[in-house]
Amino acid sequence: MAHFYGTVSGNGRTKASRTGTKKTEIKTTAASWDGAIEVKIFWDSINEVNKYQITQIPWKGAGKYSLIKEGIFEKSLLQQIKQEEKTDPMGIWK
Repeated sequence: MAHFYGTVSGNGRTKASRTGTKKTEIKTTAASWDGAIEVKIFWDSINEVNKYQITQIPWKGAGKYSLIKEGIFEKSLLQQIKQEEKTDPMGIWK
């Protein structure tokens, strides 16, 4: 079942879409003559969170490799409560 969803638009008539699972992640690259940007969204199974990484990468000999940003998606209040219940089911640590 899809955990991630992405779209791309450009010169085509319709948007193209792709999905990714927790095991496969989802990654896209947008390039110019001066380099490219790669965006990756993936599941961190150790911490049980969705993470993202945005990186500048070389493209056809132009540009450089540089990590722009990485982080964790903000969780909704409901997700936070569910996570707390998993790690502290009896509410001892509150």
